Amino acid sequence: MSRPLRESRVEAGFDAGRLRAAFPLLQGSGSSLHYLDNAAATQKPDAFIDAVVECYRRRYGPVHRGRNPRCGDDLEIGVDFDGDTLRRVRFRGRGCAICIVSASMMTEAAIGQSREEVRGLTDFMHRWFADGDVQDDDAPELLRPLSLVRKFPARRRCVLLAWEALNETLADAGPGS
Repeated sequence: MSRPLRESRVEAGFDAGRLRAAFPLLQGSGSSLHYLDNAAATQKPDAFIDAVVECYRRRYGPVHRGRNPRCGDDLEIGVDFDGDTLRRVRFRGRGCAICIVSASMMTEAAIGQSREEVRGLTDFMHRWFADGDVQDDDAPELLRPLSLVRKFPARRRCVLLAWEALNETLADAGPGS
């Protein structure tokens, strides 16, 4: 049995017109009766969407994903800035031990550095591993253990994946992010 629809009481201060304006679905239908399902599938008001986007931009910063199908490595790199300085660099994902260790070393090496210094580090890593025109002694002390991987060309991509994703994250962030 269904219950008859009753007029709902309107509380003081409730403005149905303002609510309809915030939800595009409720505009211009010509009907005052609308069925809305759960919040996962319904349209969200613009103010809510703007607040979520701002929160992610401010709190979580830009994120970029890197993948290496040969090894199954899959990482996401995210950064937070304090002015031009990287306040926090983080990663999550799954990968081989070489990829995870390289990503961990990358976070340690990048934190507290300026954007340009980090770009210099990512460029150095590319020259060191991809081009091979840098000597192991030229590497920062923190990164020298990675030199052992240079002997295995098939694993170089495992080392560079996090660094390339970091470089792309910096490019996506733009100034003042």
